Amino acid sequence: MEQIGRATDPDPVAGHGTSTARATGVWGILMVTTLLGWLLAGGGAAADRGEPGSTPVAIIVLAVFKMYLVVAFFMGIRAAPLVWRISLGAWLLGTGAALIYFTVSP
Repeated sequence: MEQIGRATDPDPVAGHGTSTARATGVWGILMVTTLLGWLLAGGGAAADRGEPGSTPVAIIVLAVFKMYLVVAFFMGIRAAPLVWRISLGAWLLGTGAALIYFTVSP
């Protein structure tokens, strides 16, 4: 009888081995970037550093990075065909660029 749920069992969605340590590491990065975005958006000394438009841009960049991590590591896009990975990258960059443009334009 096979053991199910071991740390190195293949991921049924992505089709490749995913370790618990890797998932935990990505989760930790997501938590740190969430905390950083929260601190940047929270006002006070963290938001007063830099140019007036730099804080929203930094938050958008963090959000795009977090979207990539979620899709790549938890939704299995890393094992998808190349065209899907390129499409995802283009969509993330395009959406992030549009958000930044509309945030900093007058």
